[in-house]
Amino acid sequence: MALGTRQPKQTELFVPADQIRKGSGHPFYNQLNQVLEEGGFDPFLEELCAPQYKRGGRPHRGGQ
Repeated sequence: MALGTRQPKQTELFVPADQIRKGSGHPFYNQLNQVLEEGGFDPFLEELCAPQYKRGGRPHRGGQ
C-alpha cells in the first residue's frame, strides 16, 4: 500500500427491520389462517392446553 492511499470502507451489514420487505405470504396459509380464525381455533386450543401450564411458568433450572 502506497503512502497517502486508503482503501474504501466497507458499508454496514446491518439492515433495520423496517427496511426489509415482507412478502404477502402463500395463498394456502393466508386461507388457512382465515379459516382457523373464523372457527375460533386459538381460544379452543388455549382452553384445551391450559391445564398443562403452571401459572408462574416452569421452575428455574439453576444455572443451566
